[in-house]
Amino acid sequence: MKAKINTPKEMPQMTVLEQTSTRIHTRFEFSNGFIMVTDMTSNGDIEVSSNYNWIVESDGSISPNYDSKNLDFIDPIHEN
Repeated sequence: MKAKINTPKEMPQMTVLEQTSTRIHTRFEFSNGFIMVTDMTSNGDIEVSSNYNWIVESDGSISPNYDSKNLDFIDPIHEN
């Protein structure tokens, strides 16, 4: 499956939270405050979360909904 995520047109600040032979866990932060966290495993699973809820666009891509904060989002940088 292929998916397109519409993000701001800039290079985000990227932090690799964990990188092993079986997992890459990464945090991206954009200048407008949008945070996206990806967790990719060697078995092909990719999990994406963000501090905003998603909008599914007519072309099937997804965009952050800047009018709707994701209240379930836990920022791994500030996680206890």
